[in-house]
Amino acid sequence: MCELGGRFGVEPMITRQWVTVLSADRPISSDAAVRQLAYRPRSARDGIAATVAWLTSTPSSHGRGHVSERASVKRAP
Repeated sequence: MCELGGRFGVEPMITRQWVTVLSADRPISSDAAVRQLAYRPRSARDGIAATVAWLTSTPSSHGRGHVSERASVKRAP
């Protein structure tokens, strides 16, 4: 769909590359980061919300955020 939308000048809400990155299983331990960097893991909900906020506020090569302004995140009740 991304490729089809691109032919009509429609910016995709999320790219095929992002889907690949977000769907990959990468089991690793955060123990060293907790000990050495004072890293504190956050919930998936908080992590996704922070990522969406960053993506929509960081300029991309097109002068807009990495995620289209059409994208929205709805919180579950």
